[in-house]
Order: sequence, then C-alpha cells, then structure tokens
Amino acid sequence: MKYLNYVVVLLFFGFIASCTSDKVQKIETGWYYIVEKERTDLVERIKINTQDTFYLNPIPIVTIPHFKEVIIYSGMVGNEGLQVIMNEEGTKLWANATKLYARNYMGFVIDDELIHVQRIAAENLYGTTTVNEKWFDKTYLEEISEKLNLLITQG
Repeated sequence: MKYLNYVVVLLFFGFIASCTSDKVQKIETGWYYIVEKERTDLVERIKINTQDTFYLNPIPIVTIPHFKEVIIYSGMVGNEGLQVIMNEEGTKLWANATKLYARNYMGFVIDDELIHVQRIAAENLYGTTTVNEKWFDKTYLEEISEKLNLLITQG
C-alpha cells in the first residue's frame, strides 16, 4: 500500500508538470505582425504547405470580433482567395497597423496555423484585406469562409 501511495503521488506530480510545462502558445484566428527572431515574446509558426518558419508577435492586430464578413473572390489571374472585410473597429485597427507596418510582413492565422504571409505595401484605410495562396482550392476556401462567417455571427 505504501508503494501504491508513492506511485499515485508520482503520477500526480507528473500530471501537474505536464500541464505546466512549456507548451506551444496557441494563437487565435487573425492577422499578426511578423517579427525578428531575437524577440523573446514571439510565437514561432511554420507556414502551412511550406517549410518556412516565421515569428509572430503574439498580440493580434485584428481577430474574428473585428471581422464583418469573409467572402471568396476571384483574382485577375484565375486564383481565388478570401477577402476579409472588417467592421468599423477592425477598419481603424487595420489602418493603424498597415500604416505602422508598411513595407514589412504580416501573417494570417486560422485555427492556430499560419496560412498566409504578405508584405504590406501601404496604409489601408478601406478595412479589407485579401488572403490568397496557390494551394487554396475551392473546397478549402468554401470551408474556411463558412467557418469564419459562422464565428463572426456567433460574436
């Protein structure tokens, strides 16, 4: 019985240690600044369908509560993508972020996966952004837009 108590105690402390160990920080769906690796508060992600590693500021720029709608659009060269339309608060946040981070990179995360990285050309006052990758197919875009729009309506 004495040994059983030791085993129970060891299992308990093992469980506690596993719960408090350094786990990968999960981040919510939205746009994030890409930052230098030297920062201590960064979140490391490998961009989906690549081997490219990026480092994100863990504080999001805009997330689901800042989105008004997500639609599928057709690009000029035949590629389809997502257009994220911001609400009023999101539009202001996006304008400030794109002004601050022009000529730098931002990443778009869905379900804790980095799916898109883009260089910000200039300040965007319109409250819209696009997300497009060559690997996106119609099924993926339909599933993601449906999921994001459902999250938007749920508030």
